[in-house]
Amino acid sequence: MDKKSYLKELQYYIRSLPMHEQQLILENIEDRFKIGALEGKDDQTLILEFGPPDQIASHYSMPVQEAHQEAPFRDSVYDSPRQTTHMGRLIVVIILNVLFIIGPVIGFYGFLFGGWALIVTSLFSPVIWLASLFWRSPVELLSEGSLIAVITGAALIASSLWYQLSKGTIYLTKKYIHVITQWVKG
Repeated sequence: MDKKSYLKELQYYIRSLPMHEQQLILENIEDRFKIGALEGKDDQTLILEFGPPDQIASHYSMPVQEAHQEAPFRDSVYDSPRQTTHMGRLIVVIILNVLFIIGPVIGFYGFLFGGWALIVTSLFSPVIWLASLFWRSPVELLSEGSLIAVITGAALIASSLWYQLSKGTIYLTKKYIHVITQWVKG
């Protein structure tokens, strides 16, 4: 295992910690690699000294009072208590989501999908109209051409608006999931 693989595996094991703590832990271990290199140690030797990534991660995730006794790399920066899931809050979130959130969200995402389907078909209408030039008279097609131009222009405008609506919806969904997750964890 090389340094990059070691850090990646460590990052996997500390994924449940807050992002800023993960970054501090990884920076701390990287600094220890640099210090070890200055002392003339290679990455393999340092990895053997540190121990397996899951063992290091377990030291950072344990409660504060145990960690001070056992963690070889623990700094006071990492002394935040581990978050736990509150079962009562989890049950409330599940019930409220099933009753009030999931149905409307699925409906709204269906609405967005239908809008995108309409926009795509409207944008392809000029291609279909041009293909019909081969078997219809040009006089009939002239009046339809202006209608096709209007539909295509409206589809282009709608696509930019629909993109913003989709982007905002995805952002709000992610934000909702983040807020609810933080509330359940306490």
